[in-house]
Amino acid sequence: MDVAANAGLNTNHLAYIYATTHVESQWFNFTEIFPAEADPEEYFERQYGRGSSLGSQLGNTEFGDGYLYMGRGFIHLTGRGNYAKAGSALGLGTLLVDYPEKASYNEASNRTSLDPYNHITNVAVFGMSGGWFTGQKLSDFDNADGSYRFYDARAIINWPGAQGGDPRQQAGDLGKDFAEILSRHCPLGGVPAGLMCVVCR
Repeated sequence: MDVAANAGLNTNHLAYIYATTHVESQWFNFTEIFPAEADPEEYFERQYGRGSSLGSQLGNTEFGDGYLYMGRGFIHLTGRGNYAKAGSALGLGTLLVDYPEKASYNEASNRTSLDPYNHITNVAVFGMSGGWFTGQKLSDFDNADGSYRFYDARAIINWPGAQGGDPRQQAGDLGKDFAEILSRHCPLGGVPAGLMCVVCR
């Protein structure tokens, strides 16, 4: 919430970040899961390796990149290209490429939300607000009347999601629910200064 406020987002944007986090990682699977019977290196190479259809889209150029740059964090940052883009945009240089596991946690000593070492939150908030993944960003789905296109916003994150089913529908439904909750808390002072409150429509 603090990071979203610092980024100048509104409650619809934050609601959709929350919804996407639930669909992608369910708030606790901060490293992408794989079938219990599978060898993880083989599984992720098949899914995202340099020879796979997704591998080139994700910027995986070396053998082993599929496994090394598996989905991590709140929104499952995936692929060498996205790790490089996130590290550069956050001023981390090649840190996330060199140590990809850092994308899945907050390594700040005091665990504050605004700490620059809070990689897991920063990747989610700034990645979705900046259009890092598909070129589409949270503000692209704002309507002039203050409403939000929660279902269309799935285009920000182009991968299926951790729960199966229809991630567009799931994230859209959840986003609307979170936005309604946040809009109720706004007049009660339940959001930090800097986060623009909008009435959920």
